[in-house]
Parts: sequence; structure tokens; C-alpha cells
Amino acid sequence: MQVKLDDYQPHLHRDFGGIPPQQTCTDSKKYYPGSVASSMVSGRGSWASHVASIAGQEVVVTPPPPVPVTAARPNQLDSIIPSGLPPIQTLLPMTLCGQPISFDLQTLEDDPRSIIELLSATSSDRDKWMIVGAFYRRKGNIHATLTVVTTMVKVLTDLGLRECDMKPAFLMLSSCHVELWRQARSTDGSETETSAAHLDKSCRWLQLVYGQDNPEVTSENSFEVFDTLSLLDTTPSQAPAGELIACNKQRRTNLERDLQVLRDRQALHIEELAHTREVKRRLENEAADERAIRRRLERTLRVLETKLAKAQRRANDAHALVCMEANARRKCEQMVTEERAKRRELEEHLKRQAQSARPLLEGLTGLFQRAGSQVKIDAVVSPTPEGSLRRSTKVSTRDG
Repeated sequence: MQVKLDDYQPHLHRDFGGIPPQQTCTDSKKYYPGSVASSMVSGRGSWASHVASIAGQEVVVTPPPPVPVTAARPNQLDSIIPSGLPPIQTLLPMTLCGQPISFDLQTLEDDPRSIIELLSATSSDRDKWMIVGAFYRRKGNIHATLTVVTTMVKVLTDLGLRECDMKPAFLMLSSCHVELWRQARSTDGSETETSAAHLDKSCRWLQLVYGQDNPEVTSENSFEVFDTLSLLDTTPSQAPAGELIACNKQRRTNLERDLQVLRDRQALHIEELAHTREVKRRLENEAADERAIRRRLERTLRVLETKLAKAQRRANDAHALVCMEANARRKCEQMVTEERAKRRELEEHLKRQAQSARPLLEGLTGLFQRAGSQVKIDAVVSPTPEGSLRRSTKVSTRDG
């Protein structure tokens, strides 16, 4: 099945003042070139011109034969197609529950809830959402376009798509609000609350694309942007020149007021940034001091841990010595106990021997006494060989 996006070229060119396509792109991520900002400011077209820039390209999809979800009605757009151009292909390929289907864009209802549910159920890419939104926009149903594109932004944001990748959607939303702003103005061209709200929303969507704090953007450039967006209106304005000038002055005043508010916000943000930087520097200094204190405490902790380890080793050694001394003391006490027991045994043995030897000693004592009374001891002094005198005794009995 082939889906030809170039069939949308005449309508995009007719409705949006698009630029003829010059580039070829087969990736949906390349549908949004970076020159969209320059083209908006230079007044050559809006995001729709970049949709038209990919027209004339052929996206070839080769799934199994699709199952149509709706019956195609007779082509009502053939009457507005210039002669010599191919007919519009309004079939949008999708995949539902693994089954390829095709949706006929001509069967779109004015209420976009059904197509939104279908796009959400099929997890469609942003290109399909944008095609549906552009189709509603071409039909003049601006509110349906806003609903579809806003839902797409919410869904893709929840899926993690970056904001910079959705700038074309922001531009389409901005252009839709510009169109609603034109429609909501009073008949004399003056602003109403509704038109002012749409203009403010359009500015906010543009700020998401081009930024809020761009000093190079002046109110004149902003008017060029709105003059470019005014090309998106399919019905030319019939307001007199004087009313347009007054409206431009009022828009200039509103934009200058918004610009002043943005500048005040920027100044406030700059002050907050300076304060934050000062707080950051103070916290960095405190963090450096904390790191120095932590390193010093870590060194002290390591020294104390080393001392504790040494003290534990000394305590273990002292405990071992105490255990050894206790064992030696127990051994000595045991030896002393054994020696005391042996001494008591020896004393008792000596007592027994003394008691048994006492009669013998008494008998010997009596014998010596009797013998002493009969023996006379005389002292004799005689010289020694060394020349000294030696005293000797001479025992003699009474018998001679």
C-alpha cells in the first residue's frame, strides 16, 4: 500500500500559502526543519509551509492488505482540485492490535474524540496526529484542530518526547489561535476578551518556539510574524485601512506591555540567579571546609585506630603473661604443697627415729658417765714440724 502525501500539496498551498516542495524526507523526525523560525519571521509562511515542503514525497509502507475501518464516501474534494493534478489520497495507515488498517480522512466527524481515541489506541506517530490536525484545519474546524494537536502534545509529552521536537505543533496551535483571534474580534475591528485571550495564547505558543528572553526580537518583528500568520486566513479581511492601523497600534501596545513584563521577569530571574550563585559559592566554601575537617578527623581516627590496635596487642600480651604467671604460680603452689607434705612426713619419721633411739642414747650416756669417772685426761704440749706448739691429751686410767 502506498500513501502519497503529495496529494495534499494543492490544498496546503491553497489554504496556507505554502511554498512548493524542494526537499525529500522519509523520516517523520525530519518533517520539521530548523528553518521554521526564519520562515516565520521573514514572512514566507508558517509551519504549514513546512508541511507543504514535504509534499510530493512518497512514503512507501508495505504491510499486508489493510482492513478498512470505514467505508469511503465519494470524493468531495475533486471539485476543488485543479486539472492535471492527481486525486487526493485520504487513507491514513495505522496498526491496531497488530492488524494494519487504513482510516479515510474524509469520514472524519466534527467531534474529534473518536479519531483521538483511535490515534491513542494505535500509538500513532506525531506525523499522523499532525495530518489529522491539518485535515481539520483545511476543513475550517479550528477547534477540532486545537483539540487534536493539544491532545497530541500531552500524549507525546507523557511518552517522553522533548519539547524541541514539538515546535511544529506549537506553531500550528499558535496559528489556530491567531485565526480564532481574528474571528473573535468585533465587527469594528476592536479587541474583545475572547480575542485577547486567543492572542495571548498565540503569543505563548510562539514563545515556546522562539523563546521568551530574546533581546533581538522587537515589536516590529512581532508584527511581521502576525502579518505572516494572517496569510493563513482563507477568507481575506474586509476591514478598512484605518481600522487595521488602529488594531495594529493596539496590538503594538499589548505586545510592548507583554515585552516589558517579560523583561521584568528576566531581571527578576537574573537577580535570583545571582543570589543562587552567591549561595552556591558559600555552600561550596562550606563544603570545602567540611571536607578539610572530615579529612582531619579521618586522620585522627586512623591514628586512634592504630593506637587502639597497639593497645589491644599489648593487652593481649599482658593477658598471655598473666596466664603464664598464673600457671607458674599454680605449679609453684603445688610444689610447695608437696614439699610441705614431704617435710611433715620427714619430721614425723625423725620423731619416730628419735623416740626409738632415745633409750640407746640414754644407755650410752650412762656408759660414758661411768667411764668418765675412771679415765683421767692430761694435757700435753708438743712442738709441730712447722715450729708451732700442739696440744694433745693423754688419757690414763687409774690403774696405770
